[in-house]
Amino acid sequence: MCVRGTSTNGLGFLGRGEGLAALATVLLDENASGLNDAAFAFEMDSPGWQDVPGTYHNFGCGFAFADGHSETHRWIYRNEKERGVIFDPKDEADWNWLASHTSALAN
Repeated sequence: MCVRGTSTNGLGFLGRGEGLAALATVLLDENASGLNDAAFAFEMDSPGWQDVPGTYHNFGCGFAFADGHSETHRWIYRNEKERGVIFDPKDEADWNWLASHTSALAN
C-alpha cells in the first residue's frame, strides 16, 4: 500500500490505529476501473480517494491485514466509489474507517 502523508522523515510505517498489526491493511480489493499500478494509494491528510477501493462484495471490500487475518468490510456508502474529493458524509465515514486501518509514515 502506498500512503501519502505529512511526515518528512521518510522512515518507518505505523498503523494509524495505534500501530497494531491487526489494524494494518496489507492487501485490499481495488476497483478495476482505477487499476494503474501494483499499489493502492491512499491520501491520509484529507478525505478523498486517490485510488478507489472495490465494492464487489455487496458493496464491501476484501482486506488482508499484517497479523494474517482477513475480512470483508461492507461500506456505509452504497454506491461505487469515485476518485477525488469526498462530499457525501457516508463516503467520508468509509474513508475514516480505511484511514484507521491503513499504515502511515511515523512522525
